[in-house]
Amino acid sequence: MGKGMFAFVRILVVGLILVGLLRLFAANPPPGSPGSKAPTPAGPASDAATKSQSKPRSGSAPMSASSSGGPSMSPGITLRSVSAGGVTLPYAVFVPPGLDVSAPVPLVVFLHGRGESGTDGLRQCSQGLIPAALAEPARWPAVITAPQKPTFDAAWSDLEPAVLAMIREVRASANIDADRIVLTGLSQGGHGTWFIGSRNADLFAAIAPICGFHTGANAEGLARLPIWAFHGLRDDVIPAERSSEMIQLVEGGRIKRPSNAPAPVLTLLPEAAHNSWDHAYRASSLAEWLLSARKGQSPSAPMRDGLK
Repeated sequence: MGKGMFAFVRILVVGLILVGLLRLFAANPPPGSPGSKAPTPAGPASDAATKSQSKPRSGSAPMSASSSGGPSMSPGITLRSVSAGGVTLPYAVFVPPGLDVSAPVPLVVFLHGRGESGTDGLRQCSQGLIPAALAEPARWPAVITAPQKPTFDAAWSDLEPAVLAMIREVRASANIDADRIVLTGLSQGGHGTWFIGSRNADLFAAIAPICGFHTGANAEGLARLPIWAFHGLRDDVIPAERSSEMIQLVEGGRIKRPSNAPAPVLTLLPEAAHNSWDHAYRASSLAEWLLSARKGQSPSAPMRDGLK
């Protein structure tokens, strides 16, 4: 396939995904639109340390507290934004159809790559975890939240305060199991997963960096976390050696892992280039592994890499 045709097909696929997302929004109309129900008013979540403030983005239906004080979540995607550390991040919250929120549920935090940067609040839903969860929602029985960084060159390591403020907001408005919060991301988001996960090891039950790299990660924090990393051996954007270096750092004896910490795992995909995320999120058992993780325990689901 020629480069021009490949680019056309990629644009077409992204367009079809966006159309599907817009249909989800149409099924859950914004307040004040014809056929919509007025939501229960909910004040913005705030935190004295970060002075974060959230508000529903235009064209989205907010998650709001029910009259009984519990969470009220509708299936589909909600767009919100959070401000902290001098930055405002739009983010999406995906609730799969049929998710039972009467009991606490896991929270999956997804960090996107360079190409999905922007301020529209939606582009980060076109690549990686959200399309995989939309295609197979039964495999992802969790609340998934995906922030969007504003520019191509913005680093997730600089946006850590806003990411943490987003997590606090989602926990405040949804029935989240505090012991089952996990972090994953691809490319630049893989770097963010290594960095933010390592600095907040007490928050996350497990991390899954995909085709990522590291700068400034806290090695002692990583040693306490279950880690399953993925990388394509034909990756010409971020060499697979970047993931190998991180695994070697954690298990190579330079830092001491707690006795109950599982050994980190790196799955190298022989035929994959930069896109190793489709395999990770769709073909492997990463979904089951992440959602079986609990703080202080090794994930109970087996690790099946999906390779023949």
